[in-house]
Amino acid sequence: MLRIIKIKVMKKKLFKILPFLFLTLSLASCGGGGAEEAEIKLPEPPKDIKYAAVKEVEGPLADYIEIVEGDYAFNIEKSNPDYGVGYDGTLKIKVKFLSTIDVKQGTGYNSFGPTLNGEIIDASGAKLEFNLDISTDADFARYLKRGSGEEWLTLNLSGQGSIDSEEDAVKMLEKFKKGKKIRFISEIVEEKFDDEEEESSASTEESSSEDSGDCGEFLSEYEDFMDNYIDILDKYKEDPTDMSILSEYSSITQEAQEWTSKISDCASDPLFAAKFAKIQMKIASAASN
Repeated sequence: MLRIIKIKVMKKKLFKILPFLFLTLSLASCGGGGAEEAEIKLPEPPKDIKYAAVKEVEGPLADYIEIVEGDYAFNIEKSNPDYGVGYDGTLKIKVKFLSTIDVKQGTGYNSFGPTLNGEIIDASGAKLEFNLDISTDADFARYLKRGSGEEWLTLNLSGQGSIDSEEDAVKMLEKFKKGKKIRFISEIVEEKFDDEEEESSASTEESSSEDSGDCGEFLSEYEDFMDNYIDILDKYKEDPTDMSILSEYSSITQEAQEWTSKISDCASDPLFAAKFAKIQMKIASAASN
């Protein structure tokens, strides 16, 4: 009798459980968020971290902007558990615009336009293993087109890696505190259309697979797994009363546990970010439908 009751309960909740499975995998692959990780007790972040800005900007915007020299406060907060275990960080910098340049600014998925990445270095000049980058901001392109004056821009913490324990969190906070300076690398991401994106993506995937076979194979297998996940969603949508879906759900749940242990640094590797994001968008679309 107990077994029968359990099956009935799972049948009612299947559609809710499967999207949760997708969210668990997504967050785990980006550095946090499984059920166990949500229970990690994060130490309180320090409130007095500052980084001295390097004036000169590297990259294609070197002749158009420079950073106003000074010490800039790095504000750190604990991440909302719904979005993965870790820290959120922001740093506001003052940028001086030297000369005009007309660049487009895109928004949303497949964004393009000007961007700034901040690299944190320690007292010896070594780069620390986390980054700060500017979010998609239409004002940045407008300021560049104007080509004069000073403006504040906000950079966000990225690439902090996986935090799977309180010990990991302590090590991450120590990295934040070791930082002494921040230097900036600029980039202008060109606008691309669908055919160009697909050609570029195919080329990138091919070269990435050659350069790093493990990550290329990992992403290929991960996409196959997510395609199977979408199939289960579709079957449930077509017939919520089909009890055979439960066995498929049980199988994919076990496989999901294996994936959480196989997640590697590939998800944060820029060479694979485009393909990984594409997979996540496909899953998000299927889950929302």
